[in-house]
Order: sequence, then C-alpha cells, then structure tokens
Amino acid sequence: MRRCIALLVLAACAAPAATPRQVLDVTGIDYAYAAPDTVAAGEAEIAFHNAGTVLHEVKLIALRPGVDLATVLPLARVDTGWAAYREPTSGILTARPGERTPGRLLVTFEAGRHYLLICHFADTDDAPLHSELGMAKVLVVR
Repeated sequence: MRRCIALLVLAACAAPAATPRQVLDVTGIDYAYAAPDTVAAGEAEIAFHNAGTVLHEVKLIALRPGVDLATVLPLARVDTGWAAYREPTSGILTARPGERTPGRLLVTFEAGRHYLLICHFADTDDAPLHSELGMAKVLVVR
C-alpha cells in the first residue's frame, strides 16, 4: 500500500506545470489608456487601474475579422452605428479615480484578431463621452 501512495505522489510531482496566463495591465487616465499595442494569443487576465481624476471603465470588444479600424473607431467613439463591425462586449471593468478594480477580466485572445478598449462614460449628462475625447485603444493579437 505504501508503494502505491509513493508512486502516485511522484507521478503528480512529475506532471508538467500549466502554462500561466498572461496579465494585461490597463491604466486609464483622463482621457486615454496606457496598455501595450500588441498582446499574445491565449488566455489573459485584464487588470484595470484608474489613474485619472474621474470615473472610468474599460470595455473589451472583439472587432469582426476584416474590419477597417479607421472606419470603426470614429463610430465606436460616439457609440452608434457600429454593431455590424463588432462582436458583443466581452466584459467591462470600472474603477473610481485612483483605484484598481477588485477583480480581473478573464479572456482568451484569438490570434490575428483586433480588440478594442473603450470608455463610454461622460463626466456630466451634457459632456462628451470619454471615447470622443480619445479614450479608445486597439489591441492587436499576435
């Protein structure tokens, strides 16, 4: 009986370690994102830090294959007329000024795809959306 237990322990120890997920740190500032331009394909955790002075969000949206980014970004900034160019929102993280989100967004980035980071908040009811002020960024997956 002891031999079987010892063999099981050795087999478990010899198993290859799981590939760690990449962590993509996104920082929101007034009114832009600090994040890499490219990311590796595969599983990733997105962490969001709001280094700005107002409430910000980061929405992650996969763009449809073959979409011209020059076409979709102006439409996305005003959040209208762009449903045909995108997939449903993958997730949203929101943080108060100076704070980090308590959780992370888990995604699987697909090679060759483009993903949009965008904030559709506004500072007041009659203020422009943060995306209109430049708070939108495209990630290219390699």
